[in-house]
Amino acid sequence: MIDHRSDHRHAADAPDDAGASDPETSGTPASGAETTGSPETALGGALGGAVEAAQAALAGEHAAVWAHHLATAFLDEEVAEALAEGTRTHTVRRDDLEDALRAEGVDPVPTEAAYQSPEQVVDHATAVAMLVHAESDCAGVWRSLLEHAEEPGPRAAAVAALTDAAVRALRWRRAVGQTPLTVSFPGSPDSA
Repeated sequence: MIDHRSDHRHAADAPDDAGASDPETSGTPASGAETTGSPETALGGALGGAVEAAQAALAGEHAAVWAHHLATAFLDEEVAEALAEGTRTHTVRRDDLEDALRAEGVDPVPTEAAYQSPEQVVDHATAVAMLVHAESDCAGVWRSLLEHAEEPGPRAAAVAALTDAAVRALRWRRAVGQTPLTVSFPGSPDSA
């Protein structure tokens, strides 16, 4: 897990797979469409009792954006598009969560200056390993939001983000030949 120096786990993004490469045939990660919208539509409803889980998801998205930016120094052109798409998706999700929290009258958790990666990032393989951890962490925090949200909008946003994080982690694992490619229950504590 990327340690972002708080009690929150890390988040992920979840665009749908429209236009993404086929996970069975692609050797590089890909992502789908981004979610956008006003505070009312970004998560599709009031957070209610899920504010703490939304804060954790936001902290995870902050960490994922940071990890994607760091990875740019170590990844080659072959995965540049997938990396840029992941950065955009996590940035949109981060912004949507901030808007939703502000709409609830809550100050969003701020980003940290830096985050601790699971291992020192020194090359392509360690950069991808960091991205896999970031996506796994995102799956966990979005799963938590799904479990705590009562309104259909935030629950649907959480399902989409959880799914996207799991798919993106699979694609990064495949890019470096890591097995297994996925876990049984993405976002569950046992899958970390």
